[in-house]
This record gives sequence, C-alpha cells and structure tokens, in this order.
Amino acid sequence: MTLRLRIAAAFFVGALVVSAFVAGSTYALARTYMTRQRTDAVVGSSYNSLRYAREYLARPDHPLDQLVESLRARSNADVLVTDGRSPVVASVSLTPEAIPSELIRVVERGQVGYTILDSDPRRLAFGSPIPSSNLHAYLVYPIDDLDATLGLLAQILFAVVAGAVLVAALVGLRLARRTIEPLRRASEAAQQVSKGLLDTRLEVTGRDELGVLASSFNSMASALRERILRERQFVSDASHELRTPLTALKTSVDFLADHADALPSRLRPVVGLAAEEVRSLQRLVDDLLELSRMEAGGVQPAAEDVDLGAFAVEVARRRAPGRPVYVTAPDDRCVVRTDKARLERVVGNLVENAVVHGEARDIEIAVRRSVGWVSLEVADRGPGIPPEHVPRIFERFWRADASRRRGGLAGAGLGLAIARENAHVLGAELDVESSKETGTKFTVRLPMGDAVPAATGQP
Repeated sequence: MTLRLRIAAAFFVGALVVSAFVAGSTYALARTYMTRQRTDAVVGSSYNSLRYAREYLARPDHPLDQLVESLRARSNADVLVTDGRSPVVASVSLTPEAIPSELIRVVERGQVGYTILDSDPRRLAFGSPIPSSNLHAYLVYPIDDLDATLGLLAQILFAVVAGAVLVAALVGLRLARRTIEPLRRASEAAQQVSKGLLDTRLEVTGRDELGVLASSFNSMASALRERILRERQFVSDASHELRTPLTALKTSVDFLADHADALPSRLRPVVGLAAEEVRSLQRLVDDLLELSRMEAGGVQPAAEDVDLGAFAVEVARRRAPGRPVYVTAPDDRCVVRTDKARLERVVGNLVENAVVHGEARDIEIAVRRSVGWVSLEVADRGPGIPPEHVPRIFERFWRADASRRRGGLAGAGLGLAIARENAHVLGAELDVESSKETGTKFTVRLPMGDAVPAATGQP
C-alpha cells in the first residue's frame, strides 16, 4: 500500500472509530433518557388511573367491566384486573400469560412495579394493588412510537457516521495528495539529478517543512552543480593542455619507431612500448575531451536518414574486422533520422566491448521495431557481468576485472561512458542485461521521430 493510501486509510479508520463511538454513545444516552421519560409518564398516568379505580370501587354500584373500559380509555393501555388468583375482567388483547411472573410477585407483595416486555412491538407493563380493595390492576402501554423514534434516530446517526467517514476519507486523500505530491516531485527531481540533469530545481511554495525541504534540495543541487562544473572544467582544461605536449611526444616517438633499425637492439622494445602507451594516452585525452564537451552541452548533433540494417553491417565490418558478427534486421528498410557518426560511436563501442570483454563469442547485432521506438541490440555469449557490477557498468574509469578482461586491446574504462553520453545526445536510451548463462546484451532505443534533438548535454 502506498503512503498516500495509508494516510487516507488512517483518516478513514480514525473517523470511523470516533464517529461510531460518538454515534453509539449518543444513541445509548438518548435511548436511556427517552425510555426514562416514557416510564415516568407511564407511572404518573398509572397512579392517576389507580386513584380513579379507588374512587370508582367506592361507589355502591361498580361493575368491573365498566371500570376496565374506563381505565383503558383514560390511559390508552390494555388493562387486566384480578383478585390475585384469576382474572376478574380484562381487555380483549391482554391475557394473564402476558404479565411477567416477576411483576406478578411484586404486586402480590403489595408493591408497585413496572417492566418492559420484550414483545414485538415492545410494551411497558405497570402493576399495582388497587387501594382500598383486594384487586390488582395491570396496565400494559404500547411504546412503539418510542421505538419508531429511536429507529429514526439510529438511521440519522448511521447516515451521519457514513457521511463523516466519507468526508474524512476525501479529506484524507486530499491532504495525502498535498503532502505526498511535494515528496513525489522531490523524488523525481532527485532521479533527474542522478541522471546528470543538474539544473533540476523544486518550486518553493511555502515556509513549512515541505518548503524547507524544497529549499534545501535546491541548495544541494546548486552546490553539486557548481562542484561538478569545476571538476569538468578541470578535466577539460587538463585534457586540452595535454594535447599539445602529447602531439609533440607522439611525433617524436613515432619518428623513433620509424627509425628503430638505427637504434641499439636493447632500445627497440622500449621504443615500441613507448609508442603504444603514448597512443593509449592520446586516446584517453581525446575521450576525456569528448566527454567534457558532451557533458557541458557543447554538442550539436547532425541529422540524416540512416538505414539501420546497412548501418549495422557497416559497424560490424569496421569495429570487428575478421570477427564473426551476425546481423539481423527486418526485411523492409528500417530508416531513422539521426546523427550517424554519433550512433556509430555508440554501437561501435558496444561491438568493441563485445569483442574484448565478451571474448568475441557469438556476437550479434539485431535491429528491432516497436511502437514509437526502434532498437539496436548488441549481444554476445561471453562470461557475462556479475549482477553487483551491472549498475556501475557505465561509470567512467570503472572496470570489473573478473568479467571484463582486456584481451589484446587497451582501454581506460571510458568506452561505455562515452557510448551512454552519445546516446543521450541522440535522445536515445542505453540499457544492459547480463547473466552468466546468456552473456551480455546492450540495447540502444531510438525514438521514431523526424529529427534528433537540436542540442544536448547537461552541466
């Protein structure tokens, strides 16, 4: 469950518990109060009826059936009059079996009592001896109107609880969205910064904790940008300054290598080694300068139509001469508009990587189409890359010696970094999959647009 849903669920459960408690307490108090009120009213009416019965029985002529009818009319209740052993007279709807035995025992002791009958509908029974006589009177009052009122109250409270829970859930979702949205933007901004988009900033919308978070993030991103800019400028300046002495050194070493026959035999291997190392150093400097230009945004890609099938064959011939490279492509021409030279640098570096580190085993370049994209896959059946090394495979100067043996070609660990930066220049995505069983596969995904990006590179 996401954090947003957990916050909304907390609001929902909290509102449900609180509103249910309040509604239950309100209903219980209202039921007790209203029942007490009705009981007091019934007891008062019953005492009035008993006084009437005493006066009625004091008359010389006092038929009991007429007394029962008068009591029923006065109290709006069913009436039973008994001598304690058998009913003397009763209302049509009331039988002695309907009177609870507990109430009968109370009345027989000469006391007054009342109780609520759990019938449907509920009724309230009152019993008492009739003063100045040997008769007992029982009056059973209907309280269905009280139950109807309590039922209506229960429905209202249930509707209030449902409404409160619904409002709380909506408020919870709203607050969760307002709380989580800045965090989501901060997470996305952090991901953008991790991809090298150091100009990414968050909007500061207030002075609360979220505003402080956005301000702190922006300060961190600015400081990180300034530091990386200084480092890139240093690398660019150092590489540029090294080019001139390296050119002179290479010229001198190449001259010595061309005239190695005139040198003492013990110096010839040294000259050859020096020439090889100077070439490697010059290539390293050129790679660093290229990376610096791309990262500084100083690259303007060209645009031309490229047939990817023919392009893959050309790259395989140039970058893996004499090596078996299998090329697969759709039967019809797959043409994209992109910078051919930079795409060649991307795919060419991947092919060289397969030759050197994949041990040149079953190298394949596959051109595939998908919705909105076209991909170039460079795969080999080499030893693969350990899973813990895959996340670092595109880092500069990084090599996993156990799985990336250098073979006969020198490398400083910049080839894949340059390939990734050139892919970014083209607006492409570069991914890698690797395992010991299947080898390594790099995938370049190019958008099927009309043109490459106008400019690229992020400081």
